[in-house]
Amino acid sequence: MEIYLPVSNPSNESMKRQRWLQAKEIVVDAQELPSAQREPFLDEVCKGDSDLRREVDSLLAYEEACISILNGPILHGSGLVPGQRVGPYEIEEALGKGGMGQVFLAKRDDFGKQVAIKLIRKGSLSTDLLNRFHMERAILARLEHPNIAAIYDGGVTHSGEPYFAMEYVAGEPIDDYCRTHELPIRDRLELFLKVCSAVQRAHQSLVIHRDLKPGNILVTDEGEPKLIDFGIAKPLGSELAAEGVATVAGRTLGTPRYASPEQVCGDPVTVGTDIYSLGVVLYELLTGVSPYPLEVLRSGRIGRAILSFDPQKPSAAARYRQPDRQGGIITDSEAANPERSRLNSGQSEVRRLQRRLAGDLDSIVLKALRKEPDERYASAERFADDVHRHLQGLPVDARSGTFVYRVWKFARRNRLRLALTVVLFLVALIAGWQILESNRDAELAEVRAQEGARQILQMRSELLNNLFQKSDLSADREGPIQRLLAIGEERIRERLKGESLATQLESLGLLYHRLGLDQRARGLLQECLTLRQSLYPGDHELTARALTNLAAWHYSTGGYDKAEELYREVLAMRERLGQEEVELVKAISNLGTILMHRGEYQSAENYYRRALKIRLAAYGPDDLDVATSRRSLGNLLYVRGDFDTAEDELREAERVRRLHFADDDHRVAAVQSTLGRVLHTRGDLPEAGRILNAVLDSRREHFGDDAFEVAVTHRDLAALSLDLGNLEKAGAYLAKALPILREEKPGDWQTACAESIWGAYLVKQERYSEAEPYLKQSYLSLKKNRGKNSIYTHDARRRFADLYTALGEPLPVWLRAVKE
Repeated sequence: MEIYLPVSNPSNESMKRQRWLQAKEIVVDAQELPSAQREPFLDEVCKGDSDLRREVDSLLAYEEACISILNGPILHGSGLVPGQRVGPYEIEEALGKGGMGQVFLAKRDDFGKQVAIKLIRKGSLSTDLLNRFHMERAILARLEHPNIAAIYDGGVTHSGEPYFAMEYVAGEPIDDYCRTHELPIRDRLELFLKVCSAVQRAHQSLVIHRDLKPGNILVTDEGEPKLIDFGIAKPLGSELAAEGVATVAGRTLGTPRYASPEQVCGDPVTVGTDIYSLGVVLYELLTGVSPYPLEVLRSGRIGRAILSFDPQKPSAAARYRQPDRQGGIITDSEAANPERSRLNSGQSEVRRLQRRLAGDLDSIVLKALRKEPDERYASAERFADDVHRHLQGLPVDARSGTFVYRVWKFARRNRLRLALTVVLFLVALIAGWQILESNRDAELAEVRAQEGARQILQMRSELLNNLFQKSDLSADREGPIQRLLAIGEERIRERLKGESLATQLESLGLLYHRLGLDQRARGLLQECLTLRQSLYPGDHELTARALTNLAAWHYSTGGYDKAEELYREVLAMRERLGQEEVELVKAISNLGTILMHRGEYQSAENYYRRALKIRLAAYGPDDLDVATSRRSLGNLLYVRGDFDTAEDELREAERVRRLHFADDDHRVAAVQSTLGRVLHTRGDLPEAGRILNAVLDSRREHFGDDAFEVAVTHRDLAALSLDLGNLEKAGAYLAKALPILREEKPGDWQTACAESIWGAYLVKQERYSEAEPYLKQSYLSLKKNRGKNSIYTHDARRRFADLYTALGEPLPVWLRAVKE
């Protein structure tokens, strides 16, 4: 049967193109409506224009005729039933049917692999449709890509029906997969990159898909997307095009919601057609909503929207996502605490999502959705390149490329180097300023009261300290900053004395400590203390501060005994000075931390609870210092095994920090990190996984992929993966964590925990001889550094014992004697 355009085709009647586009737009909208609603809709939109209505009716009749031919015979089915054979394949069940044929699940006896059989009844179809079927088979045969469903075989059944066997993809549509697996933005983008790669492969083979939508992008259980259904694909190469079917002018192929403007108009399609559809898919993956208004989708007037409606920025559209998650994206914070998300109606998560999408992602998506094909990305590869550049923190082509924008991207990508450059410049200025002013300072100290001069110098020291506080200077241990500080120290010693000298030595000592030059820092801090003790015999606020700085140095370098001694001296001195309790709280809290590290849990808890009580009385429950005390107490309670109370304290600390910071802020993640461990130990593995993955995203965003904090979270996720039985994930996490931990903190308890988990991973792989030294050494290290009653030591002992269980051997006597 041959199908021709109706006589009222606007091109035959020389109708103005704009009028024909209007009629075509109405037809597309009408096709989306149920039959009973079409007549009232057409009456309303045509508004008595009989010529327009006649044109619409003619085009609509033509469309329905095409659909009848394509769908009619197939909907009755092919008559195949389970057990029937098609070539070497045995039919198992019907999977679905559509305009071109029916699809069955089948199995080939000789290798037992399940395949999808696509079959079409030869006798009931036009030459046009048969050609299209053969063209799809030819297209798939030439497309080899890991993310495109492969074709295996083809032939003709005994009754003369053509078929082909293709890869059976047991997956779910990409939007459903992202929602059910609660993927964060980064993971969605990385999944989308694979889809772009598959589309690029098709385009390189001169094939346009023309029906890209979530339902044709299935994601397997392994997380691999597969592009399917090339039934209406358009070949551009001469070989296939000659054998294929020309697209009839005015015929809309594809799914209207994902169709491009040129598809709606019936214009020739290009690679830009698929780029537009990819843009719609990405828009929905990132926002959870369509780029077109909800009322348009409900009314069925999608064609008009595609041609005339400019989609909102994704960051603006994200506010329309539903708090109940239906059609909405799962944010990192929702994944970490779904119950809290429901209670708060998802508002904070929506704001976080809007911030994440604003800027690059807005520009990337909207470039793909431009009305004119030439204004979109030139290829799927270019589209993917921009997404990849965004993930790498590089400037993207979709944005204007202004100087300010590129400088901003460079600054984000090179934060450390830029910080060092700025710091170097400022240090040079400050050092020069201090040298020029030092004579005047000395004269001022002699003329004025010593206290007044001290206040001026203190202000300068605080300025210098604040400058360095915000930068990571560890990379400049032997560089120009250190040399400038050495010159500054020499000038200070030449020109200053008394408290003026003590104040500057204190500042320099703290700066050297920030640089990681610990021995030089200790010498300066000790000199400052000695000088102040000679200047102020007995108790004095400045002496107490010098003691505190030196105590903090010993604590940070692992000298807990000396740190405890100094902190106790600070506490006693401040109490003798009659200071308010709130001024003692830092010393109290720090003493608790030291005692916790030494395994004196009850004494540590007493100090932590005292600090919490003081802060609650002084500041109220929603203060950040109160949250810090709760976090410290929660961490202690976890370490000593009181998991219920630990969770309560950590949840409250998390609540308060969320009041002050964004939900994905690294300071919120610091609390969630311990909370994830608590839930893991209590056996709530899914909740622990959601929280720890949120922590990972936050820390990667703030610190970078190679940071110590990120390595700690990879370690925690490795332990969780082991308990979930996922060895592959556990190994991947450990491969990221161990090199960083071993390099940055060899011998530290955090690293020992990772070595213990590594040993457990080796046991699971039955590599027992390799596992034993890691398990033994990490256990002994944790027992020494964290105490035998620490949860970390307990876990390390359990993993060590698991080795002997796996070997079928009794525990060594010395290990058996240790209490569980």
